[in-house]
Amino acid sequence: RLWDLRCDMLPHGDVVCSYMPEVFVFARTTAGDPVGLGLWGRGRPGDFVREVQGWQEKFMQYFLHMNEARMLLIDRASREQGRLVHFTLVLDLEDWSVVGNSDRAWTAFTTEKTRPIGETYHDCNSMYVAIRTTRWARMAYGVVKPLLPKKVTEKIHLLDDHFDRCPLARRVLGARTLALL
Repeated sequence: RLWDLRCDMLPHGDVVCSYMPEVFVFARTTAGDPVGLGLWGRGRPGDFVREVQGWQEKFMQYFLHMNEARMLLIDRASREQGRLVHFTLVLDLEDWSVVGNSDRAWTAFTTEKTRPIGETYHDCNSMYVAIRTTRWARMAYGVVKPLLPKKVTEKIHLLDDHFDRCPLARRVLGARTLALL
């Protein structure tokens, strides 16, 4: 079952997720859409680049399989629910910092190699919700935002530590999911 797929089950997922943890389906939105969770504050892309031999190929295999699994889940869920289903991605930025969670080689790779591929899939996401954002995270987003397509930036919502009080988060994610975060 795709709803139960874990990221570590994907090719090289055990390695990738030990450096950049994420959950394929963390929960469902109040409408029944899948909610993915990226634990960006725990991400260590610099260590991944330095420590994993063949990191570019391993990540690309993981990335492609992840995107295909998402598309397959969206297709199946849409057919089962009789409507178009989309992913909502929650990005947890607790303990995230520009210095601690950035790497020049990683940024170049994601910009040059994965970004063009990811842009072909981005319409499967209805919303990106960044939680526990700090002033530094908002500043970093301000730098990256002009590089992103407008239809992506319109889907991005930056929420602070009190995200559980946000009307948008309560409406989309629901109290049960917010309590788990």
